[in-house]
Amino acid sequence: MITEIKIKGVKGISEKVFKKRIYPNKPTLFVAPNGFGKSSLAIAFASLKRTGIDLEDKDKHNRSEDSDPEISLKFEDDSVLTATSDSNEIANKFYTFVINSQLDSKATTRKIHGFASSTSSLYIKPITLVNTIPDKKVLNYGYREMKRKFNNFSKLFINFTSLLEDESVILEFDKMRGDFKKMLRQIRSAKIDKFINYLNTFSGTKKELKLKIDDFSLVEEDEVIQNIIDFLTIIYSESSQLNETEKYINVIQLIEIYKENKDDLTEIVKYHKYIDNKKSFEEKLNSFDTTWKEISTKETNGKLVLELPSAEEISNGERDILSFLGKIYEARRKMRKDKCILIIDEIFDYLDDGNLIAAQYFINDLISHFKEQGKDLYPIILTHRDPQYFRTYQFKLKNVHYLDKNVDNVNLFNINELLKKRGMLVKNKENKLAKYFLHYHPDNICMEDTLKDIGVDPILYDSQKFKEIAFEELEKYNKNEGNDSYDIPLVCSGLRIKIEETIYNKLNFDNKDEFLDIHRTNNKLEFASDKGINIPEIYFLLSIIYNDVLHMDSQCKKLTPIGIKLRHPVIRKMISKVEEY
Repeated sequence: MITEIKIKGVKGISEKVFKKRIYPNKPTLFVAPNGFGKSSLAIAFASLKRTGIDLEDKDKHNRSEDSDPEISLKFEDDSVLTATSDSNEIANKFYTFVINSQLDSKATTRKIHGFASSTSSLYIKPITLVNTIPDKKVLNYGYREMKRKFNNFSKLFINFTSLLEDESVILEFDKMRGDFKKMLRQIRSAKIDKFINYLNTFSGTKKELKLKIDDFSLVEEDEVIQNIIDFLTIIYSESSQLNETEKYINVIQLIEIYKENKDDLTEIVKYHKYIDNKKSFEEKLNSFDTTWKEISTKETNGKLVLELPSAEEISNGERDILSFLGKIYEARRKMRKDKCILIIDEIFDYLDDGNLIAAQYFINDLISHFKEQGKDLYPIILTHRDPQYFRTYQFKLKNVHYLDKNVDNVNLFNINELLKKRGMLVKNKENKLAKYFLHYHPDNICMEDTLKDIGVDPILYDSQKFKEIAFEELEKYNKNEGNDSYDIPLVCSGLRIKIEETIYNKLNFDNKDEFLDIHRTNNKLEFASDKGINIPEIYFLLSIIYNDVLHMDSQCKKLTPIGIKLRHPVIRKMISKVEEY
């Protein structure tokens, strides 16, 4: 487990320490607002080379030539791996890969009437899926030639021609390499020769041979031979129709196929793995390619490349998910070490719901691939989208870290306990809590007995005093005097009460009581709108801020992400203007 990442001297980061737990084979989300330094972290890892950090001048901190970049990883046993411009301990244990936007621009210059004219256009960088396409190499097999090698019993040989052209069969064949090697050793080889001599004593038609040959004592108790028979039943769809005679005779044929190809088997398997991976990628590619362009892989200069149309010819969503799929396959090819770090830089932030689900599937598929091989993948997703607000973030056991540590979760009067137990109080018919405390109401009530039992500070027992304190916290927030140490739930309470009070005061007297009895702020706003009150759009937008906090979870996990939103300059400006409408 990684417990800390430290970055120095990269882009906008002078020095930052991310004290966050990152578990192997489990997605970790780093959530932070734009401008916090997420992309600088990605650039740092993308610049890692085997011998050290190789930063472009534009990526050095403040573009300074004296920038001294450094990345260090700390682990649960307190050991540390460090990379600088001159060394890279991280590369000894980890392979790192970064996925970011493949969108770039290029300029085209042409001469018109002797004058140069330049235009720029967006294009998507080609993605190299396979760096070196292996030479075409297939199993040497001819059914007729195989039959000629043996006597009459070869009439029972299966014709494997079409099967041995199937990539999946070749990959299964390779898994049997150890068993085939054992069959060529002296003791087992002699056993097979004796069995062949026994078979050569028979003649007749295929039907007659099936009935005549019935003694398998030489081979039937051999574990390796039984493994080969199991392999035969896997690759041959009609194996259930074979009798014992046919199965044992075709073991001989499979051994012979291995014998003739053993020296080239590694290259044969490499080629068929390439074909299998290419087919797998293109199947996934076709399932997402909804453009009028025919998008496919291309073999060029000995490489397999994915080239997408120019950015103007396909939609942003198609571009992003197809690029992401290509980079995942590139990562899968390159990440061969037992431990790998995968950084995904803000790709998720611009995907629609369907493609966001698809992207999570690809990452989980990659994690499963690592698990199957007994390896560790550390996927880190950098995003400014809070996953709590998107139902399409559905990673199982997701590990979410909020990087902005400047949010101070103040709990001045223990209002958190009130909000956590709100649901229980409503079930117990304490609806007065919501009506008089968490929404605007001009009347004052005291709920000392209820609030005392759950540990709320006495200053909040009266609803009007609760409103007064909430407004004080809202004012403190609006003053923004460089101190973000305010009570987030009270700020949000004050914001909602202020919005409702403002609308209430604009209503005709006849509509005010009905307004107070309506549940939920947005419903109150809709009611007021129907009565001719002009409702500013920001009143609806700000409900995203206050609603979540005022329906608090039991562990107060919502406070930090809401606190981050409250620090956003545009949201701060919106809240400051609430009373101006």
